[in-house]
Amino acid sequence: MDANHPPVKTYKQCASDHGISEPTITNVVKKFVNEGLDGTIKLKRSVNSDNAQRKVDGRVEAKLLEVACGPVPKGHSRWTLRLLEAQMKIILDEPISREAIRRTLKKPTSTSPQRLLVPPKERRPRIHSLHGRCSGCL
Repeated sequence: MDANHPPVKTYKQCASDHGISEPTITNVVKKFVNEGLDGTIKLKRSVNSDNAQRKVDGRVEAKLLEVACGPVPKGHSRWTLRLLEAQMKIILDEPISREAIRRTLKKPTSTSPQRLLVPPKERRPRIHSLHGRCSGCL
């Protein structure tokens, strides 16, 4: 798009060449004009990025599990996220959010690394009779 470096392309041509929308091209050009090259290519990291520093590391997770599996405070029948948040705030110097506690204590899903390491059960061959019953399924 630079007039000093031909061939000059339109916004539409740039968008189709790079597989993005025209408003994205417009936003990048505006950002370049206002903030320069450094401001345009500055990377923004999401809070959920793997590179972001996590508050719940192995040490904190172990302490959280110890508290959650321990005795429940008087007047309560079970641990809640709010109770765990308050207790962890007392134990640690930095408070931990309820969402971080929830993610830490959440059951692993079928695609979690721990479940993927378990080999699938061996399957027995199933023989179906004429009546639709499976002799191997019983």
